[in-house]
Amino acid sequence: MRAGAPLSIPENLGTVEPVQWSARQIGGTGTTGLSRLGAAILHEAWEDLTRLPRGSKPYREALRFFLGPVHPRAAVSLELACALADVDPDHVRRCVRRQLRGR
Repeated sequence: MRAGAPLSIPENLGTVEPVQWSARQIGGTGTTGLSRLGAAILHEAWEDLTRLPRGSKPYREALRFFLGPVHPRAAVSLELACALADVDPDHVRRCVRRQLRGR
């Protein structure tokens, strides 16, 4: 993987903790606090989307986080979290849609 290339997210992500992301995986020479923050935000939203009941408020918030529109009071958008983690937000959206079709 070349430095600065967007991270490819596997179709079946499973549970990935931010500490498992090495500097090589995120395309830098060292994992920064901001990249770990972006990864943690994506991870938590993914966990809410894949493990909580569909009608629950956290599920709906995670769905909105991934597929939009951005809530006016949201602290972090998908685009910002992806930029911090060096991940392509369109690829993340495709993975989420695939996950929702299979659920």
